[in-house]
Amino acid sequence: MSTDVKERISTLGYLFVIYGLADPSITAIDNTLLKAKGHVWHKSSMKKGIAPCPGIDTDARW
Repeated sequence: MSTDVKERISTLGYLFVIYGLADPSITAIDNTLLKAKGHVWHKSSMKKGIAPCPGIDTDARW
C-alpha cells in the first residue's frame, strides 16, 4: 500500500480544480458511519497472517 496517499489525493484535488472538474468554493463534509461487510477477521488469524477471504487489505488494523 502506498504511504503517500494524502499527497496523491491532494494532487488529484488540485488537478480537478485546474481542469474545471471541481469548484474549490463548494465543500461538503459527510460523517456517515460506514459499516464493514464480509467476513470477520479475528485478531488471532491476523497475527498468523491468515485472511478470511482473498483481496482483503492485510495492512488494515483496528
